[in-house]
Amino acid sequence: MPKKIKILFLGLLAPALLLTACQIRMPDSGPPKPAVTEVTISQSAPVLLSLPLYLADSLGFFAEENIQVRLLTKASPEEALASLMGGESAFALATPEIAFYHSLQQNAGPTVFLAQLSVKSGYYLLAREDAVSFAWPNLRGKSIIARPSGSMAEIFFEYLLRKNNLRASLDVPVIQNLPEHLIKGAFLAGTGNFVLAAEPLAADLEIETAAHSVAALEVPLDPLVTTVMMTTPDQLQNNLQMTQGLFFALQQALVWIDAHPPEEIAQAAKEFFPAYGERMLLRAVSRYKTTGCWPVQAAVETAGVHNFMQLMLENKELGEEISVEQFIYRLPAEEDSGEISF
Repeated sequence: MPKKIKILFLGLLAPALLLTACQIRMPDSGPPKPAVTEVTISQSAPVLLSLPLYLADSLGFFAEENIQVRLLTKASPEEALASLMGGESAFALATPEIAFYHSLQQNAGPTVFLAQLSVKSGYYLLAREDAVSFAWPNLRGKSIIARPSGSMAEIFFEYLLRKNNLRASLDVPVIQNLPEHLIKGAFLAGTGNFVLAAEPLAADLEIETAAHSVAALEVPLDPLVTTVMMTTPDQLQNNLQMTQGLFFALQQALVWIDAHPPEEIAQAAKEFFPAYGERMLLRAVSRYKTTGCWPVQAAVETAGVHNFMQLMLENKELGEEISVEQFIYRLPAEEDSGEISF
């Protein structure tokens, strides 16, 4: 081949070879990745009962469902619900009575429960002095740092008082005007003979030997639902796929908690409660796990919501029975929620 033709031929061939090489080496991009949906969830002060929500985020279960969660902390459960109803958040984490009270308001928008996160009150009665044996009648005349009237903890507490022929305020002085963040300081300063505390505050007071747990606020009703993820019917209808993903992530977190020992759970929870030491957090997690505060299934038990409402009726927090069916929503994903394993 003449030299000029050879050079021309190689000049034409080189781009073709380069193009072929690029085509061969170019990776298959595959189908486009689903867009990540940002979801805002409102809550009041972070508590250990809400741990399934926090772990669903930190363990990557929300990410697996292409969900990015933004937690919005409000001053009270009522404000968290107001955030939901006002459209500031898509979901709210609260106790069932908040939704019951809301439903009785004139022109109140409907709420529904997507998932259950806890099935016990999570509260304990702590005494300033260690008691070898505790009896509820011994509370007569003793002052208690309690919780706001109408709140879940107060509903459970007053139920137990009545079962022991005691009346709040009349037989047992109750202090109900302290904000959550001031309770520990007030008790350490000498206010009250007893205090109602959830975890991790209960374990914190015990480790400091400032208080001693004498009773759990447990009522003889089973099942119970005490913490729910609530939303609105419009949110469910307009964002069904995202809502299913949120439910499934919470279900994964509950199964993970059930399958792992308190030591691993406490380690995973540490980032959400930086003010508390490892020993205290382990004590709190162990107590909640031992007493079955977290359910295995995220699907809301209708009977558990009904039993909660019965407590409110006994406490006269509700004037009449409410149909709990209006609050229960079933997602198709719930049919598969029991098939997760670790």
